[in-house]
Amino acid sequence: MKKIITVVCAVVLAFGFTGCKKDDNGIYIDDGSRTISDDCTVVDGEYIVRHKKSDYVIVTENAPDEYIDTAAQDFNLFFNEATGVSLSVKQDKETTGKEKKIISVGSTSYARLALGSTGSELGNGSYRVAAKDGGLYVLGGSTAGTLLGVYKLLNYMFGYEFYKDGVYEIAHDVNDLNYFTVDKTQKAAIPMRADYSGMNLYGSTMASKRLGLMTDEKITVFSHHNSLVLLNSETYGAEHPKWYSTGGDQLCFTARGDENELDEMIETLSDKFAAELMKEENRNKKYVRFSMMDNKNWCACEACNAAAEKYNAVSGALLTACNRMGKRTTEKLAAEGDDRTIKIVTLLYNKTEDVPVATTDGGYEKNENIGALDYVTPQWACMTMKNHAKAWAAEENNAARDMLERMNAVFEEFWVWDYGTNFNDYLLPFDTFNSMAEDMKLLGNYNIGLYLYQLANSAHNVSGFNSLKLYLLSKLMVDPSLDIDELTDDYFAHAYGKGGNAMRKIYDEYRLVALYNSEDHGDFTAWNQSIYSQTMLSADYWKRGTVNRWLALLDEALEESGNDGTLNAGTLKANSDGEYERNIMVDGVFVRYIYSVLYLQDEYADNIAFKLKLYNDVGALGFNHVKEQSDATANLWPLREALGIGNYL
Repeated sequence: MKKIITVVCAVVLAFGFTGCKKDDNGIYIDDGSRTISDDCTVVDGEYIVRHKKSDYVIVTENAPDEYIDTAAQDFNLFFNEATGVSLSVKQDKETTGKEKKIISVGSTSYARLALGSTGSELGNGSYRVAAKDGGLYVLGGSTAGTLLGVYKLLNYMFGYEFYKDGVYEIAHDVNDLNYFTVDKTQKAAIPMRADYSGMNLYGSTMASKRLGLMTDEKITVFSHHNSLVLLNSETYGAEHPKWYSTGGDQLCFTARGDENELDEMIETLSDKFAAELMKEENRNKKYVRFSMMDNKNWCACEACNAAAEKYNAVSGALLTACNRMGKRTTEKLAAEGDDRTIKIVTLLYNKTEDVPVATTDGGYEKNENIGALDYVTPQWACMTMKNHAKAWAAEENNAARDMLERMNAVFEEFWVWDYGTNFNDYLLPFDTFNSMAEDMKLLGNYNIGLYLYQLANSAHNVSGFNSLKLYLLSKLMVDPSLDIDELTDDYFAHAYGKGGNAMRKIYDEYRLVALYNSEDHGDFTAWNQSIYSQTMLSADYWKRGTVNRWLALLDEALEESGNDGTLNAGTLKANSDGEYERNIMVDGVFVRYIYSVLYLQDEYADNIAFKLKLYNDVGALGFNHVKEQSDATANLWPLREALGIGNYL
């Protein structure tokens, strides 16, 4: 067998999976036997599928949005995979209203009658799954919540579980499926959950949806750092110079103290917002992104300085201006018969990483000068204040938790932008696994409407068990009471095929190495595992013997999975050996990278061949960037330099 790596020493650390049907070697078998969850009560003599036939029909809300449409289509897709039966899909208005054997998706007339609810009381991201009187009902507090509930219904029926794009579990050859009863509500700890970059190349928007994640642009109009894009000085500067900051690279959110100019700026922006929201593709959106530019050069005019003192926060003028924009946009939509309440989502970080509070004996309360902020939703990007490799509860993150308290005192809803990778080296792992469950429990106690987890910047891939990180977060953001060890076991039992045991050994040992390196040990200081640290690629932290053992385990994983490290081109069949091979290679890039840079410094032919294969594989695996950089065309150049292979390409 051709191998991507050299076997160096014997395999250590035995590991077995739990919670799945296994063969004699402890490897999961998908034999189609898992149907109807123990959470449900089977009804004898009543069937959803009988002799590979079904009388059920899927009924959706009228004019379904993309989440409801995906919910219906995905339910049908996986129902067909499990049973061989394809169901018809109808909108509520296309039915007689008297059907009994229905699978109701969303707030249909059937769900409202059977459950006495529209779902609005559930809240964003939460859902209810019920089976009663012959019908099956999925009702969400939002359409994204309904989608998540549909996947839960599939789990009840067929043991469906999604791990990453191309890897999922579901029963097969189900000829008969009894009807069952159940009524379960899942309230989400974090109502809306988003990923930002760093999804595997062969992942997709569909993969995000199946994990219960979303890209934030699905619920907002416009994008980040857009204030000078919407009000560019070339168009507006001559007539409205007071709209621009003293440095010229931000807006002035007081318009230099000129209330008439500020009114006109808000009116101009509100017209743009309303026009965008009235487009057909944005009819269901209630959030508009309007944010400062990505720099620290805040306006230093007299009016802005006075506002900062008045509100006890540099962000005060920005927040009050955004609130007026949201209110005015809402009024403009109302004039067109549209009853949406619009919130302006604005980033807080760098100069604006504060909020207008007053200190009390019990903590914080909103600064009395700020007034109502009903039309603005701040998104705190905790880039500089938080140690991202430490738990939120850690002493090192006292300032970050204090910021949460301040935000909670001022806003009924705020968003958090968090980070989970090293922007200077996407090929090294970044250990945030240590406290995910406890972190989500803590964050669930705050008024967080959306938690965005950024894994990279404009990059498709990050090495070091990135997809596991997304899988765990997707589960724990909904229900932080879940057992993270059981979830991890389940992931490794599926993501790499029969190579899962060897990959789990690498993961377990890596976690021990990360824990050890997080502390000082006399001869070397603890690594600075920040999102902008470059100190991790050192022989002090990655011992040659350890890396050699991981190389051997990568070989074993490939061999056990029936692969040889030669990538297949094109789209692969789900749950195929090719998918498992790709997953092993993506998550194993960091091992080969560390070994190449630290321990293959001599230019022997075998060493050059090893490095060249790594370089080519990194590109083929979708690592379009290997570090954050402004020049997108630079692509893999930093890897080429690190490996020293420029003369060989």
